[in-house]
Amino acid sequence: MKINFRKFFCQFVKGFLYKLFDCQRYEKEPEKLEIPEPKYIEVKICLDSGLLAGNYCPVSKIEWKRFIAGTEPKEICDIHKKVEPKPKKYPKVVPFCQVDIMGGFIGDFQWTYYQSPKEAKEKWNQTLERYRKLGVGRIKFFVWCADPHPTNKYIKDICPYLKIDEDSWIYDLSRWDERWFESYIAFLKLLKEKDLKPLVCAFMARYGDTPFKVGHNVNSVSGIYDKEARKYQIKLINRLLRIERNIFGEDHEIHFEIMNEPHHDGTDRTVHAVADFHRDIYLQSNLKDEVKLINLYLDCHNEASLAHFTGSVCPKCGYQFDFIGKPKRQVQVIEHGYSIPENLDERFDAFLLSGWNPPGCLWLGGDGGSGDKMGLAKGYALYNSGGKIIWRQGDANQTYQLCYEALKKAIEKKKEIGFQLAHFETLQKDREWPLREDFSEERILWARVKAMTKAVNDVLGSYKMDI
Repeated sequence: MKINFRKFFCQFVKGFLYKLFDCQRYEKEPEKLEIPEPKYIEVKICLDSGLLAGNYCPVSKIEWKRFIAGTEPKEICDIHKKVEPKPKKYPKVVPFCQVDIMGGFIGDFQWTYYQSPKEAKEKWNQTLERYRKLGVGRIKFFVWCADPHPTNKYIKDICPYLKIDEDSWIYDLSRWDERWFESYIAFLKLLKEKDLKPLVCAFMARYGDTPFKVGHNVNSVSGIYDKEARKYQIKLINRLLRIERNIFGEDHEIHFEIMNEPHHDGTDRTVHAVADFHRDIYLQSNLKDEVKLINLYLDCHNEASLAHFTGSVCPKCGYQFDFIGKPKRQVQVIEHGYSIPENLDERFDAFLLSGWNPPGCLWLGGDGGSGDKMGLAKGYALYNSGGKIIWRQGDANQTYQLCYEALKKAIEKKKEIGFQLAHFETLQKDREWPLREDFSEERILWARVKAMTKAVNDVLGSYKMDI
């Protein structure tokens, strides 16, 4: 075995001798360390916080940045957070001021909704917003349906009861058309969003009673006052009440009108039938549990139609009707035919002294030609084909004066009244009506609403009317 003495010697020397004998030749080469290539990751960073960008960081504040894996931020931006929209603050509701949109729900909102829910909601969102900003607190609307009159026949499909086929005017009163209820729910939700309360008017003998007529149903019902129709009418009212309760909550006070203009079928031969209709609908439906009598609206064109609620005697036979709510006449009675101050005649005084508590509402719709014989109403007028005025409204100044004087009289008599102003967004889609409103301009409807709410504020101020 050959021994390398120099290598052996080099193990023990240092300094000068180490260099002299060139001992460095025997040193081990250092092991080469392998350094791995770093791994990189790219993430979106919020420039304001330096943290991971969240869902609410502005796009202008987000950048992609490169980090060595493991060194990137782990937390989400804590600067930009979801901003809850502030609830709209509407002006205080002006007491006793309502708007009656008449057929606007059926013939405008529902008719449009069946074709384009988005379009219907957008238009009425704008309309209801405007009413609420003017201080209106409650919106009345009809749910009567399927009127075959030539100008309304396009709404034959708009009915809560199901048609047996597309082209017929025949309905199955035991089955629902769920499209109708979908649009009804959508409208109530719009009202709630605007802090508006509904006043539903369920029936009308003059229009929309087609499903109850002979030959127009498969359920052997022969008229709107037919007792066989009651179960179907009550079933509808109960569902309407249930929907309103679900949307507005348990603390919500429901206001309800059973029928509009019952006098149009309230002839001598049907006086008892009309009175019994109101009684039965109220007592046999959930109205008696859900609606206080003071929140039940009845149309007073003919007192016989609300006889069971007013303790009336039949003018023809002397029959004494029952008296629901005795000893007070405490339903809300709607008095028609007021649009100009000249209408505040002895009939209004009789209305205030009628014993109803409170008397209820003046319906500020249009006077027909017979209602304004002196031609004093300066508002828009609607003419028939013969040139006769069949509908006329006063202008804003007349509306203000009417409301102002009516409230003054009510205070003198220690009575409470309110107002329903008619919104003539009517059903007629196939022709131009002079009373249709232009929602982009300050035309007569909106001016009259402002006049109504201003008059109430001017008269009442902080005054609290007696109930």
